Amino acid sequence: MEKNTKLPYGYDANAQYPYNCPQNEVEAWERLAEIQLSLDKGEAIPSELASWLGNAIAYSGQNPDELLRRLGLKRGRGATKRNPNAWRVYGRRVCELEDEGMKAEEALAQVLSETDDMFSRSQLQNLRDEYRATRDAALNPE
Repeated sequence: MEKNTKLPYGYDANAQYPYNCPQNEVEAWERLAEIQLSLDKGEAIPSELASWLGNAIAYSGQNPDELLRRLGLKRGRGATKRNPNAWRVYGRRVCELEDEGMKAEEALAQVLSETDDMFSRSQLQNLRDEYRATRDAALNPE
């Protein structure tokens, strides 16, 4: 049985602001600035922005950090999923520091501070291990 969906008049399937999280912090602030401008003018907030803001509030569970993440203003610690090449950059950096004589814990702490805690310590260890395994396999083919 086929169901028909009723959409409001003027619904734009290619809306300027999709319901997903902004691609970056700049885009999130642009959305918030547009909401603020509408409120200052006493106008209705565009429906796409109202849905985006409403969903962020509704699904944040009254957790301020989660609200900021859902608005795109704060990064979560799952950055490795968003950047599949992170092991090449950050794993390599940890290995370079270790190769220069830095202890493993110091190298991890150094890269954590360089990345503004974008990753957890265990994620960074996994990136290092992945880089090291790939490098060793390339240097020592069987």
